[in-house]
Amino acid sequence: MSHGNTQRRTYPRNGWEWYFANYRPLYPESVIDRLARIVGRPCGRVVDIGCGTGQLSIPLARRGFRVVGVDRWRGLILEAERLAGQMVTDVLERPTFVVGVAEALADVLDGPADAVIFSKSFHWTKRDAALDAAKAILSPSGPVIVINSKMRQDEWMRVAMAVAREFTPPSRPFTVDPDQIPESAASLLRKMGSRRVVERCLCNMVASLTIDEVVRYWLAMPDCSMDRLGVRADTFIDRLRDTLLRVNKDGVFDVHESLEILSVRVGYESDTKGGAP
Repeated sequence: MSHGNTQRRTYPRNGWEWYFANYRPLYPESVIDRLARIVGRPCGRVVDIGCGTGQLSIPLARRGFRVVGVDRWRGLILEAERLAGQMVTDVLERPTFVVGVAEALADVLDGPADAVIFSKSFHWTKRDAALDAAKAILSPSGPVIVINSKMRQDEWMRVAMAVAREFTPPSRPFTVDPDQIPESAASLLRKMGSRRVVERCLCNMVASLTIDEVVRYWLAMPDCSMDRLGVRADTFIDRLRDTLLRVNKDGVFDVHESLEILSVRVGYESDTKGGAP
């Protein structure tokens, strides 16, 4: 096992959006490949709902899709535009980013979409209204795709959550287990198509984070932002680091994440259910 640098470092007094852009994990290439196959239309127009800072929008644009990223947080949109400017050299190929909400897509889009993707965001929406809005802008047989994320709650993550709640009681849960939502995304999607077939695939990922990467991961959350913590920021960081080092003195922590990709084509579905890639 590799050893992390446990020495205390400084952390920029930047907003959570900056930390989100720089320290939230990217999607693996296997997931981007899978999404490109589901969309299936080269140069098609893809709407990425809950786009954050472009973790999905930017790699899809680099594959040739015309992408519109939508997020309700203006600060995230600004960071997404900054990153796209750095990572996509051709201005005409860059994603477009707009401030908006899933339940009112027609208010911010100027035409139909070939695919709509909820990238780890569906559980934050008013789900029936969001699916109605997606269906209203989709081209015939265009897919609606929902990406769900489930994190394994290892000891280090549980103690980190406890420290975060002590300093900043969250305005919403730090994590959401898709299995605990009353009606699953799959059952909602199944109602949208004529044959009610939802294709599903799974992608399991493991990443190792140093203690500083874990701290920055938490500073990327609105409820643990430098602004919200204020004068308590240094105390929070020290408490979080000390607590984590009691769990693992080496300062390296494994993140186990399972991605579930659900898709349905409105008005048409394949006769065969998809399996794991």
